Amino acid sequence: MQKPSLESLFRPQSIAIVGASAAEGKAGYMAVKLLETYSGTIYPVNPKAETILGHRAYPSLT
Repeated sequence: MQKPSLESLFRPQSIAIVGASAAEGKAGYMAVKLLETYSGTIYPVNPKAETILGHRAYPSLT
């Protein structure tokens, strides 16, 4: 029996940040800011923002 790979869990190609914020000092802002050096795609999710730290923001996960 083959073991499933955990590669996609520990090295994801993209990350969605639900609650991302453009307001400096908020946790959602820091979550996006800390991923500045991440080489994958970042999907900030915030229904009221168009962009967050240069990334297009999405209103929801669906």
